[in-house]
Order: sequence, then structure tokens, then C-alpha cells
Amino acid sequence: MAIKYVTDRAEAAGLEAEGTVVEGFTAQERKIRMSFESLKSGNRIVVIGGVAAGLSAASKARKLRTDIEILVFEKSGHISYGSCGLPYLISDLIKSPEDLVMHDSKFFKEKRDIDVFLYHEVIAIYPAKQSVLVKNLKTGEENEYQYDKLVA
Repeated sequence: MAIKYVTDRAEAAGLEAEGTVVEGFTAQERKIRMSFESLKSGNRIVVIGGVAAGLSAASKARKLRTDIEILVFEKSGHISYGSCGLPYLISDLIKSPEDLVMHDSKFFKEKRDIDVFLYHEVIAIYPAKQSVLVKNLKTGEENEYQYDKLVA
């Protein structure tokens, strides 16, 4: 399922803003600068995706700011793995998907104070409100989370 990306640009193009689906983002929209300058304001970072890149971004943000809340939403039950190892799993050189996992969500909470939500899918992004709509895939419950910075 594509993430709904609701923007003023969609409205200007005559599209219905609520529920407008944009398959890809521009390079500028995807870019995040992980520097102290870009993180010196705000209290919450939301990261979409809990594989290696998302958790690296979250960990870098934590090193730069120890006082902010960091939420990571991952739609699967697996985090902190590099997808480059998947061919080894498919070819049976690695026997278990767990062998690809570097750290679990407990590690990120206890060691880095990063909240990781497994089986939670971001289904909409609302830049104007600086919020994301997240669906708990186990319960079906949907909640909106505010953010100051978004990594997607």
C-alpha cells in the first residue's frame, strides 16, 4: 500500500488533498540533513522504517540530541537488518531471518532510548500538520502522531 502524502501542492493541482497518493517523493522531500543545526529545534522525531537505514538515522539523531523523543514505526516484526543479507537467507547460507538482525527493539529502548513500534504502518503523512497516521497491524487501531522532524 502506498503512503498517503497530503500536501498543499496536491490541492493546488486540483487533487483532493485528503487521501491523495503520491507514489514517490522528490529528492528534496526525501533528503534529511543529520546535523546539529537541523536537529536543534523540536522535541520529537518520527522515523518511518526500522531496517538498518532508519535505525541508523534514529541512532545518529540520539547522539546529536539526548533530550528528544524518537519514535520508529516498522510495519514488519523485524528491525535492524541489512537487506543486503537477504540473498544469503534465500540461498540457505544463512538459516534464520533472526541471524540478519543486529539488535532488537528492547536494545534500542534500553541502550539508546529510542521507541520502536513493530507491526505499525504509517498510512498517511500530513506535512502541514506535521503528523503521521499510524495503523497498529495487530489491533487495527489508528493513531495520529505529531512530529518536529520526519525521516521517511
